Amino acid sequence: MSDSASRAHRLRFVPFNVADEALISGPSASADTGPENLQVASRSDVWRAAGDSTARLALSWTKSRQIGCVALLRGNFSATAQWRICAYFDDALVFDSGISAVAPPKKLGELDWGFDPLGARAFGGAPPFGLYWLPRSVACDCLLIDLWDAAKPEFFEAARLVAGEVWIPDYNLSRGFGLTFSDLSKQSRAADGTLRTDAGAKLRKLSIQLGNLSERDRSRLAEVIGRNGLVKDFLVSVSPQAGMRRAADYTLLAKFIRDIAQTQASHLRYAASIDLEEV
Repeated sequence: MSDSASRAHRLRFVPFNVADEALISGPSASADTGPENLQVASRSDVWRAAGDSTARLALSWTKSRQIGCVALLRGNFSATAQWRICAYFDDALVFDSGISAVAPPKKLGELDWGFDPLGARAFGGAPPFGLYWLPRSVACDCLLIDLWDAAKPEFFEAARLVAGEVWIPDYNLSRGFGLTFSDLSKQSRAADGTLRTDAGAKLRKLSIQLGNLSERDRSRLAEVIGRNGLVKDFLVSVSPQAGMRRAADYTLLAKFIRDIAQTQASHLRYAASIDLEEV
């Protein structure tokens, strides 16, 4: 496998979300559903744009920012939804993604034949999300995200926007990483013995081992831990290019949920164990 192919399949982080620092504008269905809700790590505060099959989000910064990934999370995108991402610096176009599917359908080899229709999305029970990895990081001071949907939905909706530079550790995570599907529903027994359930939120927990960190990546991880702590959310994708079905399971907007210890495994090689929980 070539180095570029190897990097495509390695663990990726967007550790610092510069979309939160931007002046953001776009259509909104009401005063409570403006695009500024995309800068809040909340499932209930959502951006909603009603009344048309198109929408544009515009982000601007007073100083240039490095962008290597753009993501719209917890959306309502149909299988026909498309988007285009354009980055500008000093009013000059520096990147154009072209038009592509926001939430691509499963590939033929991923379909559950007899159950899935052609064009079925690769998200299981999770809300659809749009995720675009730029081929290279670009410096820009303006980002435009255009959305279309031929299905003419009643409204576009998303809960979080992520944009920022991508960190790909030199060496991939160790084997044995774990993904837990957690359900916060509460169960109890009625007097007649019936098991009753009060429905709660569903979320994912990810445990990974970075067993072969270079000095550069050890320093980078220390910066991420220092700046984010247990407070700030960030994007992590374990298998970004391994097919949409797998990418959908292993791409999370997450926070650290415990302290992280770095250990020196050998000369100029370090290890860290990381536990993350979906926001």
